[in-house]
Amino acid sequence: MILLEGGNVFKDAKKVPVTQRINRNDVPTTVAWLEQITGLNLKNELLGSTGVTETSGDIDLALDGNVIKKDAIIGVLTKWCQAQGIPDDQIINSKAKGKEPAHLDRWIDATGIEVHFRCPINGNPKQGYVQVDFNFLTNMKWSKFMLAAMPADSKFKGVDRAVLFNSIGKTLGVKVNVITGVHARDTNELVTSDPAVMARMFFDGRGTVKDLASVESTVKALRNDPKRNEKLHDFAEYLSKSGRMLPEQARSEHPTEWFRHINNKLK
Repeated sequence: MILLEGGNVFKDAKKVPVTQRINRNDVPTTVAWLEQITGLNLKNELLGSTGVTETSGDIDLALDGNVIKKDAIIGVLTKWCQAQGIPDDQIINSKAKGKEPAHLDRWIDATGIEVHFRCPINGNPKQGYVQVDFNFLTNMKWSKFMLAAMPADSKFKGVDRAVLFNSIGKTLGVKVNVITGVHARDTNELVTSDPAVMARMFFDGRGTVKDLASVESTVKALRNDPKRNEKLHDFAEYLSKSGRMLPEQARSEHPTEWFRHINNKLK
């Protein structure tokens, strides 16, 4: 699993989203409002670029799935909807109950590890609605590391970093799962869910968690790795499909790769 499962869950009959992007300044106040209605401490549980970039498509929040269950959150959100006078049959997406047809413009939905909520921005319906995704994680430390926002100066997104990790992992016989950890590719056995251990695996015992902070830092940490090209092969192909290339490839410390890159540009 690489991506969160959100997207635009809530849509009207014409499949037009009924939620909107949220401005960065409205994220903490909206989260504070959610804390009031759920009784949870959420301000330090933001995932991805929520509250970091100028606007966000949704609010992603991490919840410890070992302690808090999906049904409990659905129950709390349902009570809030009922208090607003919303009829019971208009609260939860009927598809989530296994019934048809699905009414996507309802207020609550559940898919995979997430519960989605059509949340009034700052608790005020007049300001519009933003989709909130409550992510129920079984290993909070690992998943919050994997789903952390990229540094502000990075040109890549979290999904790019996850693809890069799996490109490197493939050469080591492992695969990286955002939710559970690093697994053996052949047996699926859990190898580690500690980012520090993964860093040492990726960089021949010399790596640190800081090397994994972004695509740029990870690629840079591989600059003298004898298997650098092999480890970056799948990631480079992935980038090429969208017209992108490895960061600072033209100034690589590997002469062979640098020469190949320049030669291709001159053809």
